[in-house]
Amino acid sequence: MGRYPTTIETCTEKLCEHIKNEEFAMDSTVRYYRNQVQCVFRILHQRDETLLPYTVTKDDVKWLLDTLIDGEYAVNTIKGHMQALRRICIFYNNTAVHETKYRLQYDTRPNADWLTLEQGEQLVAVKKTVPQELVIHLELCTGLRRVEVARLKTSSIKNGYLDVLGKGRMGGKPRVVPFHKDTQKIVNMYAEYRHGLVTRSMNHWGADVDIPDQFMIWIDENDVLHPYSTVKTTGIDKIVAGVERSLPFHFSNHTLRRTFGRTLHKAKAPLVSIMKLLGHDDVKTTIQYLGLNFDDMTEAMELSPFSYEFSTE
Repeated sequence: MGRYPTTIETCTEKLCEHIKNEEFAMDSTVRYYRNQVQCVFRILHQRDETLLPYTVTKDDVKWLLDTLIDGEYAVNTIKGHMQALRRICIFYNNTAVHETKYRLQYDTRPNADWLTLEQGEQLVAVKKTVPQELVIHLELCTGLRRVEVARLKTSSIKNGYLDVLGKGRMGGKPRVVPFHKDTQKIVNMYAEYRHGLVTRSMNHWGADVDIPDQFMIWIDENDVLHPYSTVKTTGIDKIVAGVERSLPFHFSNHTLRRTFGRTLHKAKAPLVSIMKLLGHDDVKTTIQYLGLNFDDMTEAMELSPFSYEFSTE
């Protein structure tokens, strides 16, 4: 291969080019490995920010496994991370992952992860831009999907609730989501920010400027207003990624939505209510979505009303 790249971004792109051009993999497979590798090294760099695929050691691999398990990542998530790390390390002639033996217990949870309460509090408290504040709030505190955030229109903001259009190419199934106790404040803050963007565009182009219907908008270098895409949703991804880089733990848009549901579950909210808030069609989906681990089962057993008294003769 010649001289190895010196950044994880370049290392990852070299692997993706190989998978696409030499193995003729589908674009979805290339995206999968790119995302998995980025996630893995974001975590590994908490241990050593200089780590690259050809410098990872067995101790680094064991540290990563301990970190993922202690973080209560789903087994499928851990497997995906380890598979991607093994693949890129072997690509750079490093067999550290391949030589590390490990066994993961069976897990009934889907490929999911959540923030702990402490991590959620850190996320809420960290300094953010106005768009970041809105997106994080809508996903973490009202359970919206990223596409649902992008689809919100100014007319979707009602007195105490949101008119939400669910996932799906044709606009998705509509549902009503009540405000969190801080939603009005966050919405007002973004509305003021949005008004500033509109004013800037009108000052440049005049009163006939085209103003998107979507609540979330952005402005380019020519002072032209744009809505966030509801197809690729990369704009919403970048907003969340910008916040994630300032915190010592990993999360995605969907992590925040799952955390919303699981937090309500831990607070003993009825499953049917959580199902409706998340926009699921049945409670079975919600149960799988929230996950089930040993701690959950232990808590459930403690709720049993029956007790026995034994006497010895």
